[in-house]
Amino acid sequence: MLFYILGGIITAIYVLIGALLFLKSNNIQILSRSPILLYISHYANLIETLLILPVATALHDPEDRSHISDTVWRLRECGIIIAHYLVYIPYVLRGYRLFFVFNLDKDWDDANSKFRKYNYRTKQIWLIKMLGLLMIPPITLCIIIMLYPPAGYYFPISDKHYGIDEDIAGAIYVFVCFLEQLLLIFLVYYVRNVHDDFNMTNELAWVTLFWFCTPIFSTFSQFDAGKWLITTLFRNGLLMIRSSLIPVILSFKSKESFESITLDVLNSLTLIMQNDLTLEAFEKFLTTEHPGRYSDSFSYEFFLQGLPLFEFYIKCELYLNNPNNQDFSEIKNEYETSLPEEILEIILEENISIEHIKEAKNLAFNILEKHFYPKFMRSEEFSEVRRKIVKQEIYTFRVMQTSFHISLAKGKKLNSLIPRKKVESVL
Repeated sequence: MLFYILGGIITAIYVLIGALLFLKSNNIQILSRSPILLYISHYANLIETLLILPVATALHDPEDRSHISDTVWRLRECGIIIAHYLVYIPYVLRGYRLFFVFNLDKDWDDANSKFRKYNYRTKQIWLIKMLGLLMIPPITLCIIIMLYPPAGYYFPISDKHYGIDEDIAGAIYVFVCFLEQLLLIFLVYYVRNVHDDFNMTNELAWVTLFWFCTPIFSTFSQFDAGKWLITTLFRNGLLMIRSSLIPVILSFKSKESFESITLDVLNSLTLIMQNDLTLEAFEKFLTTEHPGRYSDSFSYEFFLQGLPLFEFYIKCELYLNNPNNQDFSEIKNEYETSLPEEILEIILEENISIEHIKEAKNLAFNILEKHFYPKFMRSEEFSEVRRKIVKQEIYTFRVMQTSFHISLAKGKKLNSLIPRKKVESVL
């Protein structure tokens, strides 16, 4: 009875999270993770957990199954093998896709780049075909177990090991675990430098760590199938949390669609000031820029520093959004020695109003736009942020282009994400 209660609770949790994965499948947090493979891995995780649960928790005595035929029991063992690899292989394929999509090599925008040549490898339909091919060995093994039951005794899924050398059985299991872990470690190594805004690299690293749970007892203590099954349940729970639950939570926190920054942002200082990436680059430029010669409306020249002007503009913006949060006199006193005379004429008024502050802010912006923005467009900081934007456009285009959810009807919209002339002018 307790088994059915626990099984029902676990099933309800998995089904609920699976339903949320489906409902949020158009969110970039889910979409970027190859949703079909994510569903397969999620529900295979549930099936493996339910098949292992009776023996792992000792709720059903494996020796007391006179009412269950050996054939049914072998089907359970085969189900565990198939479910196990339907959990594992999608992680490998998703890791490969992550590396292929997000890794930008030297020819990352060349017509002969690997991505353009082998773009079909990132399609989910191709990944599903590969999953089918890679599942042939586990399915073949299950057929052998069904036709020759003693073959199953060499695996920890079996509750019977009599008549065989248990050292050999343990060695086979440890070797298989070693190969699984080695492949995951190689994947983590290859994607370690991949630019990834969706924490998929982090997810793969955690999955690799969780995968070490199952062989612990067989490696460092006398092999015990019951302990292995319990650690498998523990591992599966951690995998579900990291790979299914956390992306669902992130999908509620992030926007429904991915709004990528484009090169058009750099054509206007107004847009630059509205984006964190470009705003940081402009501030960095002003930090390193030498004071420039500036002529004000009173027709005399002096050297003007851009950073205090920029900071004054930002603080005016913050003050106007929340006037009660700060006394404007503090801002005025801080910058009265580093601002142009025409701005000081406004902010040093005795009865300064909101309109005066808006006028001073707009004047500061106009000076930044006229005297510093042109220099910024010729600076190293501008070239650096422009290249970052191009890369982000490429990433966005690749993610959306390789998504199984994108229909042909959206093709024109997707192709417009990366203006070809602009990309070519950057490289």
